[in-house]
Amino acid sequence: ATLTKELNEERSKANQFLHQLMPPFIAETLREGQISEAELFDMVTVGIFDVVDFGRITARLTPKQMIKALDQLMVLVDKTVELFDAMKKLSGQGIDGLPTERWQMRVGVHTGAVVAGVVGSTLRRYCLMGDTITIAKCLQCTGEPMRVQIGHTTKVILDRLAKDEFWTERRGMVTIKNKGQRETFWLDRRPPRQSVPK
Repeated sequence: ATLTKELNEERSKANQFLHQLMPPFIAETLREGQISEAELFDMVTVGIFDVVDFGRITARLTPKQMIKALDQLMVLVDKTVELFDAMKKLSGQGIDGLPTERWQMRVGVHTGAVVAGVVGSTLRRYCLMGDTITIAKCLQCTGEPMRVQIGHTTKVILDRLAKDEFWTERRGMVTIKNKGQRETFWLDRRPPRQSVPK
């Protein structure tokens, strides 16, 4: 009975780990021994972020400090992913790295079609591909520290679904490699409404 209980616990941990690597419906398909076919998703919002000057900052960290700082960053990302019922893929807000330094994030967000599927046989990975990923990455690369740069499609969706929560400011045109010029916007939380004195 104890061996069965331990086996079930380990199986549960393995399933939980698999569900963290890919969407639950894909994880279940693979767990049941079926082949997961690639899919086209017409409307996906992709956010890509980086730590500004990551190489310079981490060059001064000991291995233990680096792991601790990256763990803090991933915990923050995990909480954000849970909050929005999203999925995290590995390849803003400051993160404490060193006592005298704050890490700054640069974020790019775009909405559009993606192709998604599982690749590999030994170490399977759930991959997203397409222009939406390319554009989100370019928005991140051309962004500014502690700002979120979004594409036009994302702005239209936010205006329709969350106009009271966010406001956008037109940044202008940004050149996207092999895609030409694209209109982009800065995204910010809408400040709380203040009562008007009578």
